[in-house]
Amino acid sequence: MVRRFPEPAVKNPCQHSLTLSPLETAEVVLGALTVLPLRIIALLAFMPLTWLSMSIPVIGVRPGQHLSPLRRTFVVNVTRNCVRFVLFLCGFLWVRTTGKRVSHWDAPVNVAAPHSTPFDGFLSGGVIYGSTLFCREVLDNFFTRPIMAVTEGIPVDREDRGARSKVAEQVDNFLSSPGRQTHLMAFPEGTCGNGKSLMCFRRGAFLPGKAVQPIALDFHGRPPIAVWTY
Repeated sequence: MVRRFPEPAVKNPCQHSLTLSPLETAEVVLGALTVLPLRIIALLAFMPLTWLSMSIPVIGVRPGQHLSPLRRTFVVNVTRNCVRFVLFLCGFLWVRTTGKRVSHWDAPVNVAAPHSTPFDGFLSGGVIYGSTLFCREVLDNFFTRPIMAVTEGIPVDREDRGARSKVAEQVDNFLSSPGRQTHLMAFPEGTCGNGKSLMCFRRGAFLPGKAVQPIALDFHGRPPIAVWTY
């Protein structure tokens, strides 16, 4: 006799099953045949401009060096809007924020969860705007490398056993820098889940002992095709 256990109250954050109703299936097929080609064409036409808007402000800027006020003004008024338009073309039509974000001096660290899609990183740059902790592999990508430079991100080598102490030192140096003008945005789960439950937080963003403001991410789109775990 097979014993059946009740469904767990908390879903496994590393599992995601995409179940579509007949209506949702029809919507996906119709969108793939009509809207998707137009979005791809628009993205291909707009991506070079977005890449240039991210590359221009960091010309001549050394790693770890803060952007000057003029460069930062360009980022906030030009680069940020370009990234937001890319998100719009990718289907994130409206992004609503509730609550008030305190200044980067009162709470220098923002922790956002649940982390369910790579678009979260673009969200932090195009909507919230802040420096981020990111995996070092991002630097190997020709397109994403300027994103991390323009947001003054901190790379994390997840294969390095001593990465925790190095990240803590980098974060502490960043938060203590007198030229800092942004929050540090961290996704403490360290990887993408299904967005329905939280994974254990990694300690990197908390080790410096600075004030933290939590940010809850919630995607209302149906079907949830942006989730990056299966």
